[in-house]
Amino acid sequence: LALKPWKPPPIVLMLLGTTVGSILTLPYANWIVGAFDAMYPALDNAPQFSVLFSTNFLGRMLEAAVVWVAINFLFDRFVGLPRYRYVIPRGYDFHDTNKTKEHVSDADETSRQGSGYDRGAAQTSRPAPGFLERIPAVLTLDAVLAIKAEQHYIRIYTPEREYMVLYRFSDAVREIEPTLGVQVHRSYWVNRSAIERLRHSAKKLTVLLNSGLELPVSGPYQGLVRQMARESGIPTSPHPASQ
Repeated sequence: LALKPWKPPPIVLMLLGTTVGSILTLPYANWIVGAFDAMYPALDNAPQFSVLFSTNFLGRMLEAAVVWVAINFLFDRFVGLPRYRYVIPRGYDFHDTNKTKEHVSDADETSRQGSGYDRGAAQTSRPAPGFLERIPAVLTLDAVLAIKAEQHYIRIYTPEREYMVLYRFSDAVREIEPTLGVQVHRSYWVNRSAIERLRHSAKKLTVLLNSGLELPVSGPYQGLVRQMARESGIPTSPHPASQ
């Protein structure tokens, strides 16, 4: 956290963490080995690791650094769970968490007319959501189509790809300006500007996004979603299966 304002490269953070961790754990590791030798002197045990900053110590620290960097590279690039990135979303002022830049397109404005949307209030009422900082890309809320809860993670849908982030769904929804989207299910939040139409049948209501993604609307949220659709002029059509 202390280094966050300077946003050092991830490799610098990992190497610094490996160095500090090695220095802190070496005395403890040597104490464990010495205690084991004292308890079982008849056994031919391995000698203590090394003294601080000796050749042996530096070699073991290098091994730890290689393993640590490789593991975090795999998590960052292939699993989508970055731990050492400080990606600040466009329009987010790190030093002033009470300000966000306005990112409202003409299409967004049209969809929000009649819904009580206040552009001035939306600019200053909330900072950018924290989960955007954990995505390995520069992303704004305009590009987030929907969010899905998956245990301790959230799946973030964008037009290009999906991201998995370690984050509480309830925290993510709470951090988003309410006028930007709506929760349609206990596990789904949807961006209003991404909704193409509603589909309904005798038993269920779904939200069809402009990306083709179709998400369920659970009973407690159906009234809210229908009201939002009327206010924003979102069309509603029967579900193909019910025709």
